[in-house]
Amino acid sequence: MTVSLNGSITIRIIPGRNGDFAVGELSTAIGDFKVKDTALDQFSAGTYSGHFIVEEIFLSSYTTRRGGLVTEMRARLSDLLIDDEHESQAERSDAEPDPADESSFGGTASAPEDSEVDGDDRETATADPVALSASAESPEATLMILFGDDLARAIETRSPVKLDATIERLRFREQRDRLKRDLSYGFVADDQTWYPREAEAYVSYLSRRSGRGGQ
Repeated sequence: MTVSLNGSITIRIIPGRNGDFAVGELSTAIGDFKVKDTALDQFSAGTYSGHFIVEEIFLSSYTTRRGGLVTEMRARLSDLLIDDEHESQAERSDAEPDPADESSFGGTASAPEDSEVDGDDRETATADPVALSASAESPEATLMILFGDDLARAIETRSPVKLDATIERLRFREQRDRLKRDLSYGFVADDQTWYPREAEAYVSYLSRRSGRGGQ
């Protein structure tokens, strides 16, 4: 059973050993909830208002390295429909555990003392076996290995791409990073789709965002 709520979500970007990840604070008429869904990892820091389809609300906790226990009320989203956004600079946040380190059975994870890692550690931690195996292949084979046939063909033809947030989280981040860093794609929050940066849809989005005061 899902619940449809109007509200806003403030997304913070946290640098971690597995790469940057996002944590959201969802504010609604029935309460405030922490959101750590995979789909948020492709958003920029900022506040997004709209319609949120909540699949589950549950208590979650994690321990800090100093032995403290943090308990939070979390919401799991099945979808979010963005009406408006106000982006901000991606500020470094208080240390929180990376959702990618949580067990698939909902277990707790330990928060790091400090979310910052040096460049060497980050490079080692984010070395995806898929990416490593693809590095020796042709560009076309690399895309196929990382994205699969359908998305790879879309990328090769410079078509819009929508990522599947149900895949393994680190693979999702690798796809995000490749699109943004190497393939000149940009993310449009309105429809949660990646477009070539030269595409009219993306240029129009940047214009709308600038008009709303986004960065």
